[in-house]
Amino acid sequence: MQRQTRVARTVAMIAIAATTMVGLVGLAGPAQADPAFSVSGTLTGKPSATAAAVPLAGVEVYLSGLAGNYVSAYAYTDAAGHWSISEMDDHSSGADDVPLAAGSYTVQFNCATTGRSSCNHDYVVEYLGHTLLSSDSTKVTLTAAHPTAVADDELARGAAVSGTVTTADGTPIAGASVSANPVGGFSNSHTTTAADGSYTLDQLTTTNDVISAGFYDSAHPDAHGFPIRYSTQWWDHASTPGAATPVPLVPASTKPDIDFALSVTPFVSGRVVDAAGNGVPALTMVPMRFDPGTDQFVGPRSGPNETDAQGYFRLTGDLGSATRYKLLFSDSLGSDDENPQTRTPFETTWYRDAASFDDATVITVPTSGSADLGTIPVSPHTGALRFIGNPVIQQDQFQDGLLVVSGVAASPGTAKSTAQWYRDGTAISGATSYSYTPVAADEGTVLTVTVTAKLGTETASATSAGYEAPSDE
Repeated sequence: MQRQTRVARTVAMIAIAATTMVGLVGLAGPAQADPAFSVSGTLTGKPSATAAAVPLAGVEVYLSGLAGNYVSAYAYTDAAGHWSISEMDDHSSGADDVPLAAGSYTVQFNCATTGRSSCNHDYVVEYLGHTLLSSDSTKVTLTAAHPTAVADDELARGAAVSGTVTTADGTPIAGASVSANPVGGFSNSHTTTAADGSYTLDQLTTTNDVISAGFYDSAHPDAHGFPIRYSTQWWDHASTPGAATPVPLVPASTKPDIDFALSVTPFVSGRVVDAAGNGVPALTMVPMRFDPGTDQFVGPRSGPNETDAQGYFRLTGDLGSATRYKLLFSDSLGSDDENPQTRTPFETTWYRDAASFDDATVITVPTSGSADLGTIPVSPHTGALRFIGNPVIQQDQFQDGLLVVSGVAASPGTAKSTAQWYRDGTAISGATSYSYTPVAADEGTVLTVTVTAKLGTETASATSAGYEAPSDE
């Protein structure tokens, strides 16, 4: 009887203790909410080199998340130059006005927003830290421990250039593009010319001293419908950025008479026809350009180039420099879902009906003016799937150490092609693209590549000659 009383008392004490603990937990209160994140600042600028800084009102402030953080927001400075951002648009989810989250952000100040800025076009567009590129800018970082950040800045006063853009014979060009960039850098400031060819390009930093102009006239095409392209010119009448004369720029002033006289880019043209003399539309033309630096013909970095509805094509060169090419014509119509094949594919062929890359006729784009290649006949594909020419391993023209496959094409062009690289006759695991970067195991070995084309149940293969990989010995 006494033992039962002790057990009952023990149970009662446990119950009391549990009740007490519950009460203590309740006294702790609710969990604390996440902090409210925000970025704010005050923006100023000096009207002149000797003036005191004043607040800048109406300036657009753009806050953007870094890579992998697809969020951004805009704000505008008030009369005191103050701005604040606490909400953003999440582009990954499509949600608008979401609370700002922890992370790192770039801040850009744009004093050229039409109709909003009191300092319109007087100050440069720059990132926090007085840089033109976001990658070089000062970032703001928000954390739970530091949920707010201040990004004050003083914008630099911009310089300007003005002038006219004309054709070589002095005719004003309306709509020409005029750009400015630092020496060796990318353009980050541009404008277009008015109806009389005049322009003013402002908001320039003193490093934006390489000025260029160019024009792509799609409003007045030639007889075959091709836009007229004018070669880019750098001041003062230079054909390359390296030969440009930098323009001395002074903040809060305009440098006049930065004029340009543009010439039509030289080109060659021709027409691809069938046996009846009818133009063949949508036929791919691949221009293999001779690269003096590597002493080889290299493939294009853009494209494809296709014949127009009447079978005509155009290939532009470089003003003042004769450019040599070998031309490949291939019928790839139907190789994707967007452009179904509506005809018997034409044979792949090199210009002048050459059987291989080595035998292909070299054409030259003149230093100025144009040249007509006449008609290029093509025939419908017959017989088995095959390659025109043999693959060649060569150095890439832009990336040191990279090897690429060139000089070969399947006929017809609708076939799908793959590649396999070999080291001394043994397949290299994973090396199945048209480019390959040699590794240490390749030193002193012989590399080859086999390309394989497939069309339906047909296959065809071709193997390159051996390429001796360099050795450190």
